[in-house]
Amino acid sequence: MSFIDPTPLAVCHNCRISRHPVFANVAQRGKNSMGWFVGFKLHLIVNECGDLFGCCLTPSNTVTSLTAHFFASLAWNCFCATAYLAVFRQLPVHCHRLR
Repeated sequence: MSFIDPTPLAVCHNCRISRHPVFANVAQRGKNSMGWFVGFKLHLIVNECGDLFGCCLTPSNTVTSLTAHFFASLAWNCFCATAYLAVFRQLPVHCHRLR
């Protein structure tokens, strides 16, 4: 059984966006369930024991479902965010079971 979910990695507070030059060419504005932020998304897949199977760091404006292809070979019997479900359901039935 594995778990997959993205987490935001904010570079700076929203009120400092215009004054914060670190990662100026790489970090992007994105939105998650908590609101807007500038930074990255860290996508992790772990098993029930907490062992790390894979990770992917993307700019925060990247659509979460686009990273699902990266995890397609790792996720079997997977609990995941709804954004991943659409991509995983397109894969052959014998590859993945979703919850």
